[in-house]
Amino acid sequence: MSIKRLTPLIAVGLLTVALATACSSSDSDSGGPASTDSSSVLGAPKAATGTPVSVGFISEGKGAAIDNTNEIQTAKAAAAYVNEYLGGIGGHPITLEVCETRADTATAISCANQLVEKKVVAVLAGALADDASSHKVVTQAGIPFVIASGGSAEVLDSTDLTYAFMASPVTTLAAPAAYAKANDIKSVGAVIIQVPTVTGQWEDLGKPLYSAAGLDLVTTPIAPGTPDMTPQIQSLIRDNPEMVQVIGNASFCLSAFQGLQTLGYSGKISSIPQCVDETVVDTLGDSLDGQLVTSTTSLDPDEASYQLYKTVADKYQPGTDLGGSATTGFVSVLGFARALESGGLAGDVTNESVNTAMKASKDVDLPLGAGIKFTCSARPIAILPAVCSPNTLVGTLTAEGVVSDPEIVDSQPLFAAIG
Repeated sequence: MSIKRLTPLIAVGLLTVALATACSSSDSDSGGPASTDSSSVLGAPKAATGTPVSVGFISEGKGAAIDNTNEIQTAKAAAAYVNEYLGGIGGHPITLEVCETRADTATAISCANQLVEKKVVAVLAGALADDASSHKVVTQAGIPFVIASGGSAEVLDSTDLTYAFMASPVTTLAAPAAYAKANDIKSVGAVIIQVPTVTGQWEDLGKPLYSAAGLDLVTTPIAPGTPDMTPQIQSLIRDNPEMVQVIGNASFCLSAFQGLQTLGYSGKISSIPQCVDETVVDTLGDSLDGQLVTSTTSLDPDEASYQLYKTVADKYQPGTDLGGSATTGFVSVLGFARALESGGLAGDVTNESVNTAMKASKDVDLPLGAGIKFTCSARPIAILPAVCSPNTLVGTLTAEGVVSDPEIVDSQPLFAAIG
């Protein structure tokens, strides 16, 4: 099976950057270790002393319908931390060249061209609704493209100059199936939003993954905007599936959760990060307690990788909203630096030396990954060759909307079975 057969799930307006981020509490700054000594978290300073190198960073930034300013802020914070505490990249400090697409394809192409003209050594991104447009320009110029969470077929099917630490199909489709298999769950009901891009990828990739996991699967697509899903859900749970997976935006998921609650469903409920926004938390409260959420990042305040995230942001970009898209900016920049260190970057920092080091990176700690590691030297998913990790976090939701006790789920065996 090739990813070229799949429609890019992340390209849908309702499933964009939030797909790559973890749920936090309804307070966008999800707290943190107020008493933690920052020096113990940051480690000993190790300043970069070489000549600065330019690294591009593409973000949707702030536009008419979107505000991902916090992604840029955490990317800048991560770059400052890398320069002052990790010795930069290959001993050279990073100069982050930021360009905002404002979720517009023409602007994304313009951003990519600007960064090519600036001769950056790599272009980074957190998560983009349209990652394909900038990726094409950048890689055709021979520049490595590194993204925290890739979504489009064009990016995920790339075999050179492209590195996606994580991927939306892994989080949304494979992780729940892998979790169910690992926990001896035999039957799953899926409630998915009925839009072509989502149902198309569910048919092409989701169903084969669930089949590979040996699960009995019943799928119920429901049109967006359906206020009362009780009749459809009643049919879905007639045979009492052990778990129900919900995929949609927050308003869709709210209706689905309410339908399950009305019908007294007592099995496990699993969803994706954008299912649980402030409105959902305020409306459902205690009934959310114990639900499962798949994600690529952990915002658990007790987790060491989150403590580093918060401490770095507080030091270099105080006041930044640490929820939503903020995580992907931090993950892309710090993950890039860690990968280059792992891959042995040395000497002149060029497009070629960066690409060589990225290709050699192995067992790198994913920032905010709560123990997830990524390896770009041996891509783990044959049908998604740009992806460096098949792992995802599955955590338990609290009544306050915080995902706690994340555990790592490995989806590689399922992809291998269908690939």
